[in-house]
Amino acid sequence: MSEWLELFTRILLVLNPFAAIAIWGSLAAPLAAAERSRLGLLAGIAGLVALSLAVLCAGAMLDALDVSTPTWQLGASLLLIFGVLPAFVRRDPYAREPYGSGSSARLWSAARMALNLATPATLAALIFYSAGWGKVDALSALLVAGAVITGGLLAADRIERRVGRWPAREAGRVLSALIVLLAVGMAIDGINSV
Repeated sequence: MSEWLELFTRILLVLNPFAAIAIWGSLAAPLAAAERSRLGLLAGIAGLVALSLAVLCAGAMLDALDVSTPTWQLGASLLLIFGVLPAFVRRDPYAREPYGSGSSARLWSAARMALNLATPATLAALIFYSAGWGKVDALSALLVAGAVITGGLLAADRIERRVGRWPAREAGRVLSALIVLLAVGMAIDGINSV
């Protein structure tokens, strides 16, 4: 597998597109279909901007914090493991309560979705990927993965109408288990590199 494809797969896995679809489905439940799409696009772009900034500022951030890449890798792996634990202990780990019906409540739903994409765990993982694989590769892989995620947010309503909420939720749990395996591998590599 090419290095870029491996990096893209890691980033897409860490972003967990099925969890994103399930979360957006519950956050945007009271909205009309057109508004769901518009706000889903806004949420995807906002999350992608935050993640892109992490990729672009990774080197400067690690230098400012005086943290080596292997040490950051170990920390990012722990954040990933703790970040996905709710997927295994909650009945519906991706359920989110909508904020109501006003225009500011709709924007808060989009902002909350963006924050669900740019969690501390995903930010830490992307900083590591940028430091380890390089900014250009990490940013290009992130942009492609972000397009997949945003497409999922745009199609969340149709997906949930066709197959229901359960498949996306359970697929999100399966990807969460894969994230744990990825994070354990990252931790072992980080320990061996320190």
